[in-house]
Amino acid sequence: MFVVSSSHADAMEEFSRLTQHQHTQQHQQPHKLPKWFSPNILRYYVLVHDVTEQSESKYIACHVV
Repeated sequence: MFVVSSSHADAMEEFSRLTQHQHTQQHQQPHKLPKWFSPNILRYYVLVHDVTEQSESKYIACHVV
């Protein structure tokens, strides 16, 4: 699960960076994975928006993307 705040300057880029980091950890590390571990996993992306800290217009812009 990848979680980014809507207050992040570039939330979509942060999701991309997190996904790349996860891929690197899973596929390029010199360790042997257990036989039951599959590298093909589901990914969930969550954009968290705190309405008490930001304007509603920021939420609408993030929600539409």
